[in-house]
Amino acid sequence: MTTARAARAAAGATTGAAGDGGLGSVTEAMTLLLPSRKRPAAAAAAAAEAADGRPGGGFVSLDGGRESPASVALRRRLLATHATQLEAMVSDVLSQSNHAVLRQIVDFVDHATPSPFGTPYSELPTASLLTGINSTDHVQFYAQLAASLRTAGHAVAELKPADASSLKLAMRCMIQDLTAGAQRLDAEDDDDGEDGEQAVLQQDAALFPSSGKMATAPAFSIERLVGWYGHQRAQRGPGSAGKLVVLVTEFEGIDAAVLSRLIMICSERLAELPFVFVICLATSVDALHQALPRSVISLVRIEKFKLQHVHECINELGAVIQLNPDMGFKLGARPYQQLLDSFHLHNMSVSAFIRGIKYGMMAHFYGNPLSVLAQQFSNAGDDRSNVPLTESQLLSIRMLPSFREHIESIKESHPSLVRRLLTDDAALAEHVQLLMSNLRAYQSRFQAAFQIAMEIQQSFSAAALQRPVCMLIADAFYGNLMETDHFKTIGLAFKHRRFAVVKEVLEKVERASLACPKPVPLPAEVTRDGDDLEMDSHDEAAASQDKTHAKHGNSSIKHPPGSHESILELLQISAQFTASSSDGQDGQTDQDALGSLQESDEDADDAMYLMKQGLKRARLEVLRSRKTNVATRLKPLDLQAMVVPSKSPESWAIAAAHCIWEFLHEALEVYTSMPLYEAVYYSDSGKSLAKVFTAQPRAVVQTALGHSTTYLPCDCCADVEDDALSHTLEDTSIAYRLYLECGRMINLYDLHTAFSTVLQQRPRGDATDGGKTRKSSAKGTKSRSKGKSKSKSRQEPASDGDTDETAIEPRPDATQIQARFVQAIAELQLLGFVRPTGRKTDHVVRLTWGAV
Repeated sequence: MTTARAARAAAGATTGAAGDGGLGSVTEAMTLLLPSRKRPAAAAAAAAEAADGRPGGGFVSLDGGRESPASVALRRRLLATHATQLEAMVSDVLSQSNHAVLRQIVDFVDHATPSPFGTPYSELPTASLLTGINSTDHVQFYAQLAASLRTAGHAVAELKPADASSLKLAMRCMIQDLTAGAQRLDAEDDDDGEDGEQAVLQQDAALFPSSGKMATAPAFSIERLVGWYGHQRAQRGPGSAGKLVVLVTEFEGIDAAVLSRLIMICSERLAELPFVFVICLATSVDALHQALPRSVISLVRIEKFKLQHVHECINELGAVIQLNPDMGFKLGARPYQQLLDSFHLHNMSVSAFIRGIKYGMMAHFYGNPLSVLAQQFSNAGDDRSNVPLTESQLLSIRMLPSFREHIESIKESHPSLVRRLLTDDAALAEHVQLLMSNLRAYQSRFQAAFQIAMEIQQSFSAAALQRPVCMLIADAFYGNLMETDHFKTIGLAFKHRRFAVVKEVLEKVERASLACPKPVPLPAEVTRDGDDLEMDSHDEAAASQDKTHAKHGNSSIKHPPGSHESILELLQISAQFTASSSDGQDGQTDQDALGSLQESDEDADDAMYLMKQGLKRARLEVLRSRKTNVATRLKPLDLQAMVVPSKSPESWAIAAAHCIWEFLHEALEVYTSMPLYEAVYYSDSGKSLAKVFTAQPRAVVQTALGHSTTYLPCDCCADVEDDALSHTLEDTSIAYRLYLECGRMINLYDLHTAFSTVLQQRPRGDATDGGKTRKSSAKGTKSRSKGKSKSKSRQEPASDGDTDETAIEPRPDATQIQARFVQAIAELQLLGFVRPTGRKTDHVVRLTWGAV
């Protein structure tokens, strides 16, 4: 009631000020527009149009209007499909993250009794739930908690700070929610709610039929709740009526006195009404003890519960959304990092993170004509999704940076294919399908490799080797994850892990390499003589590899590290190590078992070839990069120290770790290396995400003060330049522009003198030159005489035919200038530009540097 009356009063005052024709400040021109309960006709028409699937609803034809209506409709359907998919994934993550807490609270309410240990006194069962600082993020959790409690057969009343402004209102809201009767009365009806009281009387007549002469208890009386619960117990039975749960949300914002009295009233009625309180705390349980008096705390029995940490929820959301190969939309490196920075440094809000992802999805499908290529990720047999690419879309594909890099990479091996892709639209459309299938295969392989990398990280207990999942995803989007310093350190430590740990990870890599789809290779180029160019290159590579193997003796492993064949051979060798260790347990020592293995195992040298080749390649790269004499002598010694005897389990572990790292390095390539990644990953080239979700109050204030015409498009300031000073500007803007010319210590007398000079250049509203700014001349008596004559003419009364626009404003005197200057300096101090100093009373300190 108070808010509505204040809004109407503010709107009336604004209307009166506008009607008088003069606005003393910017705030007087602001009005409060209350939302209408009726749905606008335009919104209803847009919703009907969206239901029909017709083009529109904000989707326009891109590429200069050359996009076909079928592509526009496809972008719209893809946005709806991905939005539904995103909502389902977010709902699953949030429900699973809080599933354990929900089950614990419901179990606590089921078994809550006033005297659990048979004590002669009773205590009010209370659950203190630590939710976190962002209360807006927990609205969905409160709804889930209330639904779970109602499903268990309990009555739930949600008590918000707006409902607890007085004890009368809090009691009425609690009773109405518990009885599940008429809808909750608004707070405005607390003073003059005749319709609400009539509804309550009708509810009483339905629940408790009685004679018309009997008085009815008011809506806020606890007797009403006692009668209702007795009626429910008589109908359902003594043990099936359930508990009366009061869910207090945002405890820090509720009136402590009202809550204390409510707890005392409910505690006195525990013999008749089985109350259970659930108090949600944003900080800690200490806030409960500090806000409530000791007499109230002694009436409750508190049990602590805690929600899942928001960082864990962000990790799960990032893994589900950014690594899901079945979703045709993902945030790029920069927008994803922007959302992470906003979460960690500003708001710590999960809902804001989700809103950012939704905004990125909307912007991607609204503004990217190539987002129609995401149909391969969400095409569930819908014939409408098979829309051919238009000529403008094919031209846009040829202009993509990733596609041009792809052309440059295959122009030597596939020259005829490059020629067809650049000249034939049909060949390009077919090749786009192949590239998109390879992109989806890359995402499946990336997800599997990322999970293996996370398992390797979790195998270490040291806190220095742990990094959150969301940050690892950001690192993987900026570059290869295995090339980061974090995983280089893990790689050095992983080589010295136990044999069983390395073998388990290698088995997971082998299963992942089999389960993940393989990329479709490009068609082989055939020369005029019928020879296959690709086969010739493979033969040359195989011949060079045979020569290399011949230098190292009889070697049967000729596969590159990280391939599926090399993984299988390493697993076969590991079986021999396992068999030898089991035989050693029967009677041989470990040294005897290794000695017999060294004598009989000739294939161990073949497996160690993988590790030795990697070390030799690293040695050559280091020698080429380091040219100093000291580094050339010392670096090979460090690398040789890494080589261990080649027929031991330690050597096998090093070779297996090298093979695992090669697989992960190949699978975790950055997404920008894939052709046509722009069709799936939202890059936010215009930085719209940062502009929408990152507030910049300083830039806004400085723009408003330094470029007043941007916010106040008045005619008097139309010809004033941005860096010029004019008496037509607002007083605060004049003071700010003078402030920019000052140093660290600002002399208020000098600033007042300059401010007075600007205001006395020309008075406002001069009708002789249309209100335009005119430079005043400080030299000569002629200009001063002109100014005096003009001031005298302004003091003459205007004729009846003159309008308000030609009215002449008098020159401000010294008192008015001083008052306006004091107000301008006070506003600058309020905005944080200056502050007073105790060292010099006539000076202020400048607090900001630089202007927008």
